[in-house]
Amino acid sequence: MVKKKPQLKRTAIKPDIAFERLQRAILIGELKQGEVVREKRLAAEWGISRTPMRQAVQRAAEAGYLVLKPNRSATVRQFTLDDIRQIYDLRELLECYALELAWPNFRKADFARLRKLQKVILPLKDMQKRLDAQFTFDRELHGLWISKSDNPWLIAALERLLIYRPNLSELLKRYPQVPEKAFQDHTQIIQAMEEGDLKRTKTLLKRHIRKSGEMIYKFFILHEKAKAEKGKTARRSRTSM
Repeated sequence: MVKKKPQLKRTAIKPDIAFERLQRAILIGELKQGEVVREKRLAAEWGISRTPMRQAVQRAAEAGYLVLKPNRSATVRQFTLDDIRQIYDLRELLECYALELAWPNFRKADFARLRKLQKVILPLKDMQKRLDAQFTFDRELHGLWISKSDNPWLIAALERLLIYRPNLSELLKRYPQVPEKAFQDHTQIIQAMEEGDLKRTKTLLKRHIRKSGEMIYKFFILHEKAKAEKGKTARRSRTSM
C-alpha cells in the first residue's frame, strides 16, 4: 500500500516564499527534469494557497526553471549536453567578472557569515541534512560576489545561469565524494578572499566552476545512457509479452 504524503494546512503565504519553495524543489531534484508541475497537489503538500502557487509557477517559467505549454501545463525544463557546457563556460567568465566588480565591496562581516554557515555543515552526519546545508551555503557563497557586483544586468544573467542543478541524490550515488570536495574548494576560496588575494581567489573560483561543470557533464552522459538502457529494457519486455 502506497503511503500518501501528508497534506499541510494551507496558510496565507507570500508569492516570494512560494516561488522560493518551488525553486528549491527544482534545484535539489525533488521535481525532476521533464516532470509536470501539478499546482493543486503541490499547493496541498506544501500548505500553500492556490493563488501564490499559480504566481510562483508563472514566475518560475519566466526565470527559465519551467516550460509553459499551450494547454497551460508547466514542466520542469530539460537540459541538453550543449546547454550544460555553455552554462558552465559562461559561469566561469561572468562569475570571475562579478568577483572583480564585487571585490571592493566585501567586508569582514561577509566572510564571518560564510564561516558561520560552514560550521553548521561540519557536524552533520545525516546526508540529506548535510546536502541541504551545503546547498544553502553554495548559494550564499556564489550569491555574495554576484549581488555585490552592483551590476543589475550581470546579476540577472547569472541568476538565469544558476538554474541548472542535477538531481543531487542521483549525483551522489555516482560521485559520493562531491560534498567533501566542494567543501574543500569553498574553504580555499574563502581563505583567499580573507587574505585579500584577488588573483588567487579568481584562480580557485575558475577551477571550482570548471571542475563542477566537467563532473556534471560526465554525470549527465551516464544518466542519459542509463535512461536509454532502461527504455530499451522496457520495450523488450513489452514485445516479449
